[in-house]
Amino acid sequence: MIQLDHLLYLLPPLTVLLHLYAAPYTKVEESFSLQAVHDILHYGLPTHNISGYLTTHYDHLTFPGAVPRSFIGPLVLSQASTPITTLFGGVTNAQFLVRATLGLLTAAALSYYIHRVRLAYGSTAARFYTLFQTTQFHLLFYASRTLPNTFALIPVLIAEACFLPAASWPQKKQRNHIKLGLYLLTLSAVIFRGEIAVLLAFQALDILLSRRLSLEGIIISGLAGAVMGLIATLAVDSYFWLSSSQSPIFTTPFLTKHLGLLWPEFSAFYFNTIQGSASQWGEESWHYYFSSALPKLLLNPISVLTLPVAIVTLPHAARHLLLPSLSFITTYSAVVKHKEWRFIMYVVPQLTLLSALGATWVWNRRSKHAVYALLSLGILLSIPVSALLSASMTLVSSFNYPGGQAVQRLHHLNPQGTVHMDVLTCMTGATRFLQGDAQGVRWDKTEDEETLLKPEFWEGIEWALVERPEKTIGRYRVRGVVEGFGGVKLYKPGMEVPVRAVSEARKVAREVGLGGEEEAVGLWERFRKDGFGLRRLLGGYWAGVEMKDMIYIVQKEVEEEEVVEGSVM
Repeated sequence: MIQLDHLLYLLPPLTVLLHLYAAPYTKVEESFSLQAVHDILHYGLPTHNISGYLTTHYDHLTFPGAVPRSFIGPLVLSQASTPITTLFGGVTNAQFLVRATLGLLTAAALSYYIHRVRLAYGSTAARFYTLFQTTQFHLLFYASRTLPNTFALIPVLIAEACFLPAASWPQKKQRNHIKLGLYLLTLSAVIFRGEIAVLLAFQALDILLSRRLSLEGIIISGLAGAVMGLIATLAVDSYFWLSSSQSPIFTTPFLTKHLGLLWPEFSAFYFNTIQGSASQWGEESWHYYFSSALPKLLLNPISVLTLPVAIVTLPHAARHLLLPSLSFITTYSAVVKHKEWRFIMYVVPQLTLLSALGATWVWNRRSKHAVYALLSLGILLSIPVSALLSASMTLVSSFNYPGGQAVQRLHHLNPQGTVHMDVLTCMTGATRFLQGDAQGVRWDKTEDEETLLKPEFWEGIEWALVERPEKTIGRYRVRGVVEGFGGVKLYKPGMEVPVRAVSEARKVAREVGLGGEEEAVGLWERFRKDGFGLRRLLGGYWAGVEMKDMIYIVQKEVEEEEVVEGSVM
């Protein structure tokens, strides 16, 4: 069983890399940090003429977004990925390697959490937790995605591991780990995501009420994290955002005006929460996190059974795992009307662990009664079901990045001149990493509608990646079409699932330099057609992905006179 445990330790990194391999491109919400990593790696950190250099080379000063974000995550990731990009840069593109680095860091934090689960609750609980967690979709699919939430997840995972009991440890060592956990949560809240402060408050309250740490110890740990986080973010982010300039893009109340400093996360909190601007991105009902987000995050249907079992049979563990998590979700749901699942992703490990403890309780009694044996069988069967659901969600998600695929396909056409990328292209995968350093190519991301309606703008555009080619002005011809996700269709017995779209999408593997395209196409087509025989077991019914044309690659047609003139020269 020791060898099995060693194999289970490999599941988090392998699962993260599989998700990354299937969907190597990114979306707009990941772009700030990814572009920042690119710019740090390619242009370095200037020590003189900082304002001019950053304005000329760095993306964030041209496309700053709605609120400022911290550069600490991108700065750390750029340094961590430098050895990997240096060693393997000739094998695949740097974007894949940077994301792989982030994914492996997240997986390492998750592996530490698994280690602490084994220490606290035993090997069986750790095995169930590992299988439950790695067969979920969201947490590991997003483990390599450059969101502030993902950067925050790494220290949060370590912090939550530090809060787990360790009966074999001396009391002093346990208290020191709890202090470390509080320090990391505070640090994460100050630098990466302000909502973690709500989780921190309820976690600290639980620790205080359970007398695992004194009030003095809690306050000192929190203050240490707050001070270190504040020093780091003020120093790093004031530098990158040029907050001491005469006209800074973003400001922090008091700090920018009087000290020339910027605290990005507080500025974002002030904009979204105090000013109520988060509602601009949409609002959800008060129960969204409980009725929609959590069922999707936990994914495994057996959680409906194992969570109540754990709550009833293991009240002490349930209190420490469940109450801070539910209190955080309830409070944050009431305060912020704009809701996204990633705002509460930090509690998924805790709730998954509680589900695993319920499964362990049932499993350990499987020989005592037929009911327990039947329930244990259901628990085991739920794991491949969850894995299949996760794989299906990964497949669907892999078709949501036509912009990235369009940029990669454009490179095979050897473009020259100015390439215009429309909003959809930029939102679904076009990044500076993918643009590369192609000689003679200039990339344009003009969004202004009035400018795009002017013929003189299009006079300088040789190539364009556009959702609607009819909106281009001038003579352009279509050189390629990139498809994207168009919905899910139920196929009845006898209906054939088209696989052209899957074959097209599997070109991603070759485009990012991983090779093995033909084999991958065959496997994905088999899965798409019948799930390796699963369709037969379902009586011929099957759910398939429908594709639609998303982005057109168009090239300006050369006028006859220009061709003749060029041939004479």
